[in-house]
Amino acid sequence: MEFKLEKTRGILTALIGGALIFGFSFWGINFSLQDAQFHTLKLMLLIPAYLFLLIFGYIFLSSLNMGYRIDDDGLHINWGIRKINIPWNDIEELIDVQGQSNLYSIFGASWPGYMVGLYMAKGVGSIRMYAANPWQGFIYVKSSKGFYGLTPKKDDYQKMLDMISNKSGKEVKLLNMDKMDPKLRGRICTKMISTASFTG
Repeated sequence: MEFKLEKTRGILTALIGGALIFGFSFWGINFSLQDAQFHTLKLMLLIPAYLFLLIFGYIFLSSLNMGYRIDDDGLHINWGIRKINIPWNDIEELIDVQGQSNLYSIFGASWPGYMVGLYMAKGVGSIRMYAANPWQGFIYVKSSKGFYGLTPKKDDYQKMLDMISNKSGKEVKLLNMDKMDPKLRGRICTKMISTASFTG
């Protein structure tokens, strides 16, 4: 079964922001370094600028087809040309993270309505996010392949959570970030995680 992410204005924001940033950058380089004596310097600036443009383009295009799929073989995460397959027996823990999360980028990209890459979530630890709006909660899948943060559409959130729980045989645990002691948010806190009766 396919699960899509919530549609947001993030795609439009990224498109406009990228066009402005790269457009101004290329215009500035070409305008200020028109003389032949600056040809080498101009190339030294344009090459990395085009490289960053290619990276941004790949990240942007990958955001358009990001989604999740559940079948008998496992949980699958699609992002661009990358396919992440997590067999059910590789899932070690399943947590429903609720409330406002504090997420800090280690190595990733984000804009309003989009977050992908390696992030640190206070009170949880490091997570590979493939998400739309994780600041108000996300599904946290701990597996032998890595730790993943997922945000399906609100209407599908509970359904996806239940399906992962049923197929993996793991109980859904609840972590409410709003009720967590602020002093504990900087540590990986397992005492605040309570078992929720979501499994059948």
